[in-house]
Amino acid sequence: MKKVTNLVLIVVFILFTACGGKNETVKPIRKDLIQAVYASGKVFPLGYYKLLAKFPGYIKRIYVKPGDHIKKGDTLIVVKNDQAELSEETAKNILNFAQKNASAKSDYLSIYENDLNAVATKLKLDSLNFVRYSQLLKENATSQIQYDQSKVQFEISKANYYKAVDALNNVKDKTGTEAENARINYEVQIATKSDFVIIAERDGKIFNVDVRVGELVNAQKMLLEVGQINGFEVELNIDETDVELVKPGQKIIYEADAFRNNEKFEGEVVTNYLSINPVNKTAKVISSIQFAEGQSALAGMSVEANIIIEKRQNVLVIPRDYLFDYNKVKVKGKDQPIIIKKGIEDLEFIEITEGLSETDELINPAK
Repeated sequence: MKKVTNLVLIVVFILFTACGGKNETVKPIRKDLIQAVYASGKVFPLGYYKLLAKFPGYIKRIYVKPGDHIKKGDTLIVVKNDQAELSEETAKNILNFAQKNASAKSDYLSIYENDLNAVATKLKLDSLNFVRYSQLLKENATSQIQYDQSKVQFEISKANYYKAVDALNNVKDKTGTEAENARINYEVQIATKSDFVIIAERDGKIFNVDVRVGELVNAQKMLLEVGQINGFEVELNIDETDVELVKPGQKIIYEADAFRNNEKFEGEVVTNYLSINPVNKTAKVISSIQFAEGQSALAGMSVEANIIIEKRQNVLVIPRDYLFDYNKVKVKGKDQPIIIKKGIEDLEFIEITEGLSETDELINPAK
């Protein structure tokens, strides 16, 4: 048994050596060639956007479910925040108090108005007294000292009057400003509270509800995924080495694992993003996609894509394995490698635009 095994190994070795000792050769052929760029990505509805919580709170009401069609202005979710409601109530109380102080019948303003009335009455009396002493002095019926005293008292009363006028005007400005600031603050609190009511920004369809009633959410927590109802688009990631080949309008062939029977879908490049992701060295491309009637796509579904860069018919090609050092081939009967010019290429073949003919016989450089 051992001898038979050894004999078999020897025969296999001889056959392998004989086959390996010969250089495999091929001749260039003509065929249609398609150059494509591979990409992967995800499907999203047109106009896709996420609705986020602006402030922390807990989910009080949910008015929609996945699949619902919505109109602009529809209430979708209500988030409750006790602190926000308390702030609104506080702001309302401050506004009421400030408006009361600023009103024409305000007790606060009446203090300054009473002071003004008192000094105005005093000024009137001192003014009359000053006029009387001025007349008496002209008639030599009073002394200079009494006249001077009446004049000083009149000046003091006049200064007190203007001081009281300024005080009343200042307190009116102050209470008016406080009332206005309180109004603005109250409106801000109302607006802030409205941020807890999530409203549809435009017509569309609900694709995902990511929260439940009673759930505590933080600011920037995703609540809903929304999109249009009339189509989908694809967000593709293109390797940075292929970015310059991809242009708007190029045809795309898609495959998706979510669909059986190796179904394929078509689309085209719509937009190229002008930046490279430093993490995965890819660029983003937005493209269209057309699904067959009756097929239901899901937001976030993964797809693989071949972006058709160029098609050429009846071109001269060689297998990729027969090319080395980027642009050289070995030709049977020639001692030195031949330098060729390449055209488009796919995973198996390379177009030869110059340097070879259909009669040349190429040697596999790996042999």
